[in-house]
Amino acid sequence: MIPITVPFSIPERKQVTITIYDLTGRKLYRFFDREADPGFYEAPLDVAGLSGGVYIYRLRTNSANKTGKITLIGL
Repeated sequence: MIPITVPFSIPERKQVTITIYDLTGRKLYRFFDREADPGFYEAPLDVAGLSGGVYIYRLRTNSANKTGKITLIGL
């Protein structure tokens, strides 16, 4: 399986939380939740328990929000 990551960068030390939701908005799990130093990150996403489909991730800090889509193809 190809590893899936959510890339992001932060300019200063911040609390960063990344949460996965299904398309109905139901929260599935939080896979990154920690204080991070400034820099570039590629947060690994464990997709072992997810079936094929489209999911939404939300990255939050105390000063910003970012959302994106992740598409998993079931084999």
